[in-house]
Amino acid sequence: MKKFLLVLIIFLVACAPLQELAIGTPTPTPTPVKPTDTPIPQPQCAFVWAYQDLPDLSKEVEAAIKQTVQPEATAYAQAYGENCIDAQGNVAYFTEMETDYTITLQISDLTDEENLGKLIEQVVTILENRFPTDKTPGPQAGYVTIIYQSDGQESWLHFTQKLASDLIKNGFHGAELYQKLK
Repeated sequence: MKKFLLVLIIFLVACAPLQELAIGTPTPTPTPVKPTDTPIPQPQCAFVWAYQDLPDLSKEVEAAIKQTVQPEATAYAQAYGENCIDAQGNVAYFTEMETDYTITLQISDLTDEENLGKLIEQVVTILENRFPTDKTPGPQAGYVTIIYQSDGQESWLHFTQKLASDLIKNGFHGAELYQKLK
């Protein structure tokens, strides 16, 4: 009879859930969910890098560049980030990471690095002062592309706004600034 009871106890212990056997382990109790705590279901996403035009910001940037740097200048702004593509292949939403700018300037000499650098400084200063990162889409500073055009030729310069700003703050101007960003 003792063997039978021992086998029965071992069998019952083996079949019992481990939580019930643990000594001093609290049993979790569900926390009531308030209506304001209800999570909003998010679609399952495949994220794809994407741009979105910012027409209103483009107009403002262009007006500021025309007024301060050059009346013939053109400018546009785009938000760079990720599209959430849902299971049906539709864009569920866009998440901005940064705002990128493209500025086109008319110049007389593509080899005048002193002038090219001065124009960079003017553009970056306008972007920093009038369109700071915390006031534009995305949490981080983006890229700046300056297209210099002269007599049917053009030269492109592409750099991060932060790098240019840091160089200017560290005393690089004119040709030195242009060389560092080239």
